[in-house]
Formats: sequence, C-alpha cells, structure tokens
Amino acid sequence: MELALELNNARKKARIVFAGRKDFGFLEAWRKDLGDEQNPRMKDAMEFAQLATYRFEAHSAIQPYAKSIVDIGDHISSHQQIEVAGLVLMKCDWFPPSEVLGVCHFRRTWSNNIILDYLAAYPFIARAPTNYPHIVNGVGIAFLYFLAQIANKYECKAIWGEATLLSHGYYQKQFKLELVEDLIFTPKAKFLEFLERPEIKELAWSGDGTSTSPALAQVYAMETKNPP
Repeated sequence: MELALELNNARKKARIVFAGRKDFGFLEAWRKDLGDEQNPRMKDAMEFAQLATYRFEAHSAIQPYAKSIVDIGDHISSHQQIEVAGLVLMKCDWFPPSEVLGVCHFRRTWSNNIILDYLAAYPFIARAPTNYPHIVNGVGIAFLYFLAQIANKYECKAIWGEATLLSHGYYQKQFKLELVEDLIFTPKAKFLEFLERPEIKELAWSGDGTSTSPALAQVYAMETKNPP
C-alpha cells in the first residue's frame, strides 16, 4: 500500500510492506542512531520496534502470518475463526537516516477484530532532537489508515489494543473516542468514520503533488505533539 507522508513539509510517498526475519537489519541501525538518548518517546519507539520483531520471532512458528493483504482473506476463507498475524514495515527511499520509517505488528482475531500489538516509528521521527534536519510527519496516522482499511475490507467488528501513558491521548483524538486509558477500543462505526474524514482520505497516495490540507496538517501536528 502506498501512502502520503511529509518530509520537511514536502509531500512524499511511502509504502507499507509485509516483513519477514530477513528484514530486521534496520533495528541495529536504529539502535546505533539512538545511542545513549534517554528521551522517553525515543526510547519507547526503539523498544516497541524490538518487541514487534520479538513477537514475530516467537509466534511465526506456531501461528499463521500473512505476507499480503490478500493473504489475510485467504486464511479467513480456509477457516473463519483463524487468527492470522502481520508484521509490516513502512519504507521509503527519501529519508537519509533509514529506509524503514516505522514498524507495526497486528492480528486478526478468531472473533474478527483487529488487534494493534505494536506501532513504532524511527526514534527521531517519534521525537526529533533539537535542530534535527529531517522532520517526517504521518507515520502513525498512515499505519492507522492501513489497519482501518484492512478492518473495513474484512468486515471486522473493532480495532483494539493497549495504549501507554504517553500514547493513549493520541488514539483517543485520532479515532475521536470518548475515552482511552490503557485500552484502545475502536468499534466499526468509529473506524469507518475515521476512513471517511476528508483529511484521512488524503493519506492515499495519488502522485499528483497535492499539498497537505490544513485539516491534515492539524492531524500531523497532533502526532508531533503526542506520538503513538
């Protein structure tokens, strides 16, 4: 899936791809770049990215993992109550520090919900150091768009997951939920409303160079202030 992000306020194309064990080399580069930084948002980003790959390594031998969006549907067709997981990376060729901008681990449950297990951006995207020259917007919201599209395609009942002290407000605002504490619970009506918002539709890459609308700029500003 190709989605629109921003680099230094210029619209850029990124792609979400399904990952396997051979794709985890980015973690060493992220960790080297992070160094001894102690900022909690930077550290959380590194930790959750690592946990996402640990989850894949521990579970891929005992449960199905999709290699494409279509793959999810094929697993469901073979067994309506199957649980199928996915590990996806957001990649690009325009961000100098890393080809991988973010990582997301999710599952389709036996009762047809989507669980968001882990979502993380490159640490200096999650929180840019002072005077950092590569300001990227939209990694988190693009992953939420991707998950909502899957939930819509397979008629899932809800998207849910665990929120942290630092991230719960982000999910509450992006999905326009009444309250999010440690549980993110986004029923179908809410994730469909999310997909129908004009600024969220802008996330689908059109390739036409259209500038970011003020409404989407506000979404990006919210993410910068309070990353997922």
